Amino acid sequence: MFKGKLNIKMDHKHFLNALLEWFDTQKDCNVFFLCPDSENPEKKLQIGAHTNILAMASEYFNAMFYGTMATKNPENPIEISTVYLPFKLLLSFIYGRKVKFDTIEIARDFYEAADFYMCKDAIEYGKRQFFKMLKPKNLITCYEIGHIYNNERLKDAAWKLIRFDEKILERQKFLEASPEIVVDLFQKQESLNVGSDKEFVVALEHYIAHNKALDPDIAAKIRPAIQSISFLTLTPDVIRATTLLTDTEKAEILAKKESKQDSFPMPEGFSKCIVSRESTHAPTRWSLNYKDSSENDESSEMDTDSESEIIFDLISKDFGERNQI
Repeated sequence: MFKGKLNIKMDHKHFLNALLEWFDTQKDCNVFFLCPDSENPEKKLQIGAHTNILAMASEYFNAMFYGTMATKNPENPIEISTVYLPFKLLLSFIYGRKVKFDTIEIARDFYEAADFYMCKDAIEYGKRQFFKMLKPKNLITCYEIGHIYNNERLKDAAWKLIRFDEKILERQKFLEASPEIVVDLFQKQESLNVGSDKEFVVALEHYIAHNKALDPDIAAKIRPAIQSISFLTLTPDVIRATTLLTDTEKAEILAKKESKQDSFPMPEGFSKCIVSRESTHAPTRWSLNYKDSSENDESSEMDTDSESEIIFDLISKDFGERNQI
């Protein structure tokens, strides 16, 4: 029997490294999870962990293993609905890894997992990452995440930048947005940096075409967005050609446009605005004067997306500093 004094020292950094190595090598795991594969949901992937570590990081896991949800003979492996990649990222974070997200979608999935499993530190980490990803291509997704999770600071920051983006309706993330967010944006269209009412028509036509295969009712779900468009400011040719209106609605709008009399009502719920957007909403160019040191005296125009990235970096950085992100 050892009778001497046992003196084992391990500093904090080494302890965290050892903890993470346990997870990476799946050493002495006493609980395993079966997750749907990110690429093929029918396929299940297994990942192990340690109940005491999970319980310390998550109220959900604490209740599952040691609290009111605990059972004497727990199922092992435990089959869960969270897909493999975000769940692995969440566990990696719990074990001390500073995880990075290649796309806003991966960040969103990580945040959803952290929220579901009630991991407070991971939730706060996810929130901070969203602010760092406030780029033009991600704005609508960040706005939607803020809306879903009642994160008003994120939603407000995204909205402040959305209003500047003259390409917001052309971006891929607009096509991927939920019907609720599309309606919300269109009902705030007076604040958007969009130069013509026709752009709203084209945007919704593309949105419906992109989504109708998966959701045949998509046009009905964004009906309020369609009704918010100022059709009376458009040319008869545009009104006749659009796929957003029924033949009856087209006839009623054209009759109202040509007569300009109250005896010809608009279709129920449709905008009655007759003021052209072109006359009141000339697209606002970026107000910040950016001048590269390599520029010569002749004026040169920077690529719009490159310019917007610079401006968005500065605006979002300023917002973050003022709000102590």
